[in-house]
Amino acid sequence: MNDRQLHSFITAADAGSFSKAAALSHISTTAFLQQIQLLEADIGFRLFHRTPRGITLTSAGASFYKDAAKILKLYASACERGKSIETAEALSFRVAYSEEAIPGFLLSALNACRHAHPEIKVDFISVPFSDYFDALSGDFADIAAIAEPTDDRLQDIAFYPLRQDFYSFCMRPEHPLSAQTSLSAEQLQKYTVLCGNYDYLKVPFRENLKQYGIHPKQVDTEYTMSFRTGQLFSDELFVIHSMWSQAYTRFFNVVPSTIPAGRVGVIYRTPASMAITGFLPYLQQEAEEQHQRL
Repeated sequence: MNDRQLHSFITAADAGSFSKAAALSHISTTAFLQQIQLLEADIGFRLFHRTPRGITLTSAGASFYKDAAKILKLYASACERGKSIETAEALSFRVAYSEEAIPGFLLSALNACRHAHPEIKVDFISVPFSDYFDALSGDFADIAAIAEPTDDRLQDIAFYPLRQDFYSFCMRPEHPLSAQTSLSAEQLQKYTVLCGNYDYLKVPFRENLKQYGIHPKQVDTEYTMSFRTGQLFSDELFVIHSMWSQAYTRFFNVVPSTIPAGRVGVIYRTPASMAITGFLPYLQQEAEEQHQRL
């Protein structure tokens, strides 16, 4: 039994004629009768008396008519609610972010997108960087800003590159390099640079810095709040992608460098929702504008 068969049954009962009901349904009488026969075969009892003057409901058919009308009304209501929920989900997405805070370019893009499309709903889900992929694969989040990951992490997840990035270096205001406006590899070779534990990176901090003659030191954690608090009392530097600079400037002097860091962008669950697809151009525009400001 399906809604089409129920519609045919109610139309026939109201019209009092299969031919009239078929015309109202814009199908042939033969095709219409097939719908009634399939319905009767499915429910196991006759619905109509056939007479020379037309059709009338059987006693069972009259009882079924009342319930069929209720069923169709409930069906239409359920469909409407489902469509409303799907539309709401299509116009919403969840942003994963870590303790390092949401990068400035992502927040600016969100503000621009929400200003143009106030109907879009955005939620924020706090998870460590290392759990971004599980959060997206497990349907806990829809999008996250990230430096380009290795290909093996991109299962049912797409990477959308925004631009090539350079490293910046975080340090206490008293550090000898903190007054510089930009750092070269040669200036950094005199210092040990701490590298956070981000094993998903396609361009790893430690391996990339070593080829520039810099002395990197791997730490066993991400740049958590505990790590950053400790660095407030240390003369050591630590390296970040410049796209995340705004997340660190409250407590550290953040000095950009000329050292390439690979691509940065966002990862998102696939297939992308309508909201995510609409949001990506705002991200691209904001990333380009931020690059011009750096």
